[in-house]
Amino acid sequence: MAVIFPFVMNSAASGTSPRFGDEAGRPPWSPDSNDPGYQTAMLVFQRKKPLRYPEAITPLSSPGWNRVRWYAPLMRTLDWDGLRNVRDLGGLPTPLSRTGETAWGRIARGPRRELLTEAGWSAAMGWGLRSVVDLRSAEEVGKRGSDPEAAPPNTVTVTLAPTEDQTDPEFRAACLPILDSPEYWQHNVRILPAHVRGALEAIATSPPGVLVHCAGGRDRTGMVTALLLANAGVPGDDIAADYELSVRAMAGSAPHGGPTHDRQASWSPEQVPAWLRRVTQHVRAFVADPDSVLDAVDV
Repeated sequence: MAVIFPFVMNSAASGTSPRFGDEAGRPPWSPDSNDPGYQTAMLVFQRKKPLRYPEAITPLSSPGWNRVRWYAPLMRTLDWDGLRNVRDLGGLPTPLSRTGETAWGRIARGPRRELLTEAGWSAAMGWGLRSVVDLRSAEEVGKRGSDPEAAPPNTVTVTLAPTEDQTDPEFRAACLPILDSPEYWQHNVRILPAHVRGALEAIATSPPGVLVHCAGGRDRTGMVTALLLANAGVPGDDIAADYELSVRAMAGSAPHGGPTHDRQASWSPEQVPAWLRRVTQHVRAFVADPDSVLDAVDV
């Protein structure tokens, strides 16, 4: 049994799914469970590979977590100075939650953290930020000349979990020509399953209040968060709509400095709809059967 992805509150419907619950039908994250993953207040799945979790992670019922969960404004678009395209993944519909939606304050998605100002970091901490999972390759990490001087607080853990290997010949041939399109996601999973698994494990083992990011927060982050949301029962149309928000947010922005030239950085708002009509089908196809993707990466 493994705890994956902090999204869904305790759900009466969870016992109906073969991926949830123990033999008695109890959700493993319920208070009477001995599973240490309960301490993470994360959605629990029965998967093939067990994961280990730190013992001292604040449970959902703690006063500290409740302050973040209930008193922060429940808005998906987050105002973290220095970042565009940053959103809370809470509030999306799912039948697996007792509230009917993904939980707020668990995971945010966005672009590279080096763009955050001091005010941005302060806003992120106010949201409840406790950890960062960086999906970029090691050579992409670090400040650039135009970045603010701000640094993450010492209390925030940062984990590097790259989803790509730019030196892999098969990845380069299949993915680089389409790296700004969700069409490449299926190939990333097929060619580099261990990398995708590593990213999912990093998120699963991070303290709740996670920022998941890459360079622009659109493509690599889009792939991983689409899988998280699909796994949490969010419908494909809503996942595609979340991807569309990132495309619109980043179109016409300064190049984000990813591994390839970002043609979308020069787009006007008028160019975006035609692109979305072409590519959102790939998002829906990718999330149509999340179990098969998780099997492919051996989670």
